[in-house]
Amino acid sequence: MDKVHRKFFIAYGSLMNVDKMVQVCSESYVFGWGSIKDFELEDRALENLKSSAGCNVPVVLYSITAEDEMELDSFFDLEVYRKEELNVILTDVNDMVAPYSADYYQEGVKALVYINENVDKNLF
Repeated sequence: MDKVHRKFFIAYGSLMNVDKMVQVCSESYVFGWGSIKDFELEDRALENLKSSAGCNVPVVLYSITAEDEMELDSFFDLEVYRKEELNVILTDVNDMVAPYSADYYQEGVKALVYINENVDKNLF
């Protein structure tokens, strides 16, 4: 049996809803919950993260497959969004899948996120 390679994906906005996320990425599951430091959710026609010192955005951390990532690429439209990797500080984990408690991840977990190209080009 082949082991499926998985990675973490940061969901903010509508994809925090598990039912919505499973519609987009059928193999995804919740790994944990946490926040991204120094960002805020920009509520516009297109959901987006915006750098903002001192702010925190609550997020859901999903485990996804390569196929799920391809679905997310289509969902987010890579002509509008770009893929980045950010650190998520976990406050809780899904005990059914996480091998350790949230305390183990106190330094954070690197994960994939999509950010709108046209909003803040000086994010990083």
